[in-house]
Amino acid sequence: MMTFEDAISSLTDKNGMRLLPVLLDMRQRDDAVLIVNLAGDGQQAQISAFVADERTDEACTGILSIAEAGSCSEVIVYCGETSPNKLIDSLKESVSAALTVLTGPSTLVLRDETALFSVMDTGIVRVNRAEQDYASSFLSYGYHGRPTLVVDAETAYQAGRLTNNPCSGVTKLVFIIGSEAAIMEAPAGTSIAELLKDHGYKGSALIGGSCGWFVKSEAFGEVCIGFSYEYDCVCLLSDGDCAVDVLNNLYLAAKEHSCGKCVMCREGSWQLSAIFTDMSNGRSNRDDIALIEDICPIIQASALCAFGRNMINPALSATTIFHEELYAHVITRCCKAGKCAGLMKYIIDPSLCTGCGKCIDECPEEAIEGKDGFIHIIDKTLCEKCGKCADACPAQAITADAGNIRIPKKPIRAGKFSP
Repeated sequence: MMTFEDAISSLTDKNGMRLLPVLLDMRQRDDAVLIVNLAGDGQQAQISAFVADERTDEACTGILSIAEAGSCSEVIVYCGETSPNKLIDSLKESVSAALTVLTGPSTLVLRDETALFSVMDTGIVRVNRAEQDYASSFLSYGYHGRPTLVVDAETAYQAGRLTNNPCSGVTKLVFIIGSEAAIMEAPAGTSIAELLKDHGYKGSALIGGSCGWFVKSEAFGEVCIGFSYEYDCVCLLSDGDCAVDVLNNLYLAAKEHSCGKCVMCREGSWQLSAIFTDMSNGRSNRDDIALIEDICPIIQASALCAFGRNMINPALSATTIFHEELYAHVITRCCKAGKCAGLMKYIIDPSLCTGCGKCIDECPEEAIEGKDGFIHIIDKTLCEKCGKCADACPAQAITADAGNIRIPKKPIRAGKFSP
């Protein structure tokens, strides 16, 4: 008969560490602790919350099986900012070891166990990887020098599945984010093309969110999901999405996630955020794309934790996948998707303008040229993009545009211009 150890012999956590060797080491020692980390999810894929609410029985079974296999005297559940009441209540009824429930910040950096230990003790997210490795004296050395295993909610869920059905094989939960969000469960090794076969999607996608990478649809068949954080989500990009806008939002969040312990992650995340903020606001430098390609490998090689090493992936992959789009933002100051407000310009649509003059009266910068019955024109060098002219126009002829509407070079009579 297959034992639990047999069933999980090849099971890893989402950082790629095999569970069984650590459990066997824990079993030989005293005062072992199992820590269940529910606070390492990315914003795009709240897998821990999903498991706690929707896969409660399997997750609870997995936690109990792991705690028993490691002879744990204590189970600590770090909830972060979530409220997994259903899972906690189930554990209270079932676990024989002491149960401790902690709350605090949630961040991607908590995927590193030393950052998790720090926040559990002090409330401060701080990676202490070098110190931990120096002090480590046995395989399962961890929290306060105790034999320790840290698992996330999905790893606990997989352990529960394998407890109930040892031959079932490992699956992966994946958030699919497009026009609508959905969560799918598929065997590890399933290709992205197979995962999306019912979506009929042709475009590009961000695999893995904040620490993932961009992939074109023609390569979906070559990317197979594994049991790791980098496959937690697939964010589908449509023609109406702007890669620079997506990257700007990712790195605004990334610089806030950084714990600040190492220079490369702290300064690198701020530098990448500044680059994409400048791109989206029309202030970028001609060398910015080359700068991304130069600094990302250096950050990756020198950062202390997995977050610092992997947060460069979206930027670095975008320089290849979206090179033309990045180039348009940097050189021609154009956002074809119309998502980057800093690159948008207020224009008067010549097919709609009646030459009434109301926009001229409202413009505080006197940036609009024209007279009664003539198509008015906005001087882009004077326009402050306040939008007062658009609010005043009865014909709704004034709009923010990325440069797709052809306008006359000088005022001509309304109705006489041929775009």
